[in-house]
Amino acid sequence: MEEKKRPSKSLRREMVCIVTVDLLSKETRPGRGKLWRVAKEIVEKYPCSFQDRSGKNAIGTGYDSLLVQMEN
Repeated sequence: MEEKKRPSKSLRREMVCIVTVDLLSKETRPGRGKLWRVAKEIVEKYPCSFQDRSGKNAIGTGYDSLLVQMEN
């Protein structure tokens, strides 16, 4: 992520799993608002890795797709 590259699907799933397990170890039901804030923080810190893009153009914030993965 610090190299401003998109992670592979498997690495992204692994990262989402690690973050979610960490959140659940602190709160059993963190709620959608908390998950959204965490997703936003990740995307803002690493936009090249997590922002939704089509080619070089951003097509979304990336928060929503990351939030959905965290919820699942």
